[in-house]
Amino acid sequence: MPKMSDALTILSGRLVSVRRYASVHGGGTRSRLSVWTKERYEVWVRQDNGAEAQITIRSKLFPARTGHHVTLFIDTGEVLGLINWTTRKRVNYLRTDVIGAFRRVDLVAVTLLATATAMLWGQDGLPELAILVMLYVQTVLFIRARRTDARMNELMEQHPRTRAGCGR
Repeated sequence: MPKMSDALTILSGRLVSVRRYASVHGGGTRSRLSVWTKERYEVWVRQDNGAEAQITIRSKLFPARTGHHVTLFIDTGEVLGLINWTTRKRVNYLRTDVIGAFRRVDLVAVTLLATATAMLWGQDGLPELAILVMLYVQTVLFIRARRTDARMNELMEQHPRTRAGCGR
């Protein structure tokens, strides 16, 4: 069973399956065409107790293969970070994928900022609203990324492989 810590699920185990999916999207006009890809990984993790969990990671970056021992940090269904204990690599997805860092509560906060700005300054408050929203977005991104970094650092310090050296 994954361990819960401050509404953060920590899932550790061995990767038993890794599949990469890419879908190509495009659009535009006759003179201008835009094409982009969306990638995701669907992985199965076998935990120490034998239970298996399927996780989807919506990113181009996944530094692990089948057989590697990993720890995933999951918050409300989104993977925030990954530590690969086999290769000693880690990824903070909040730093690689900005959109994934925002939640519904952020939309509520921006709406409240807009309402408060309109009530206080009326139509003249538009520049202040823009500044407040930009400051809020930067602060949220910074705090969530730092928090995930701190949790990954803490886990790496506690892990016996990290303290004892390179053993398996």
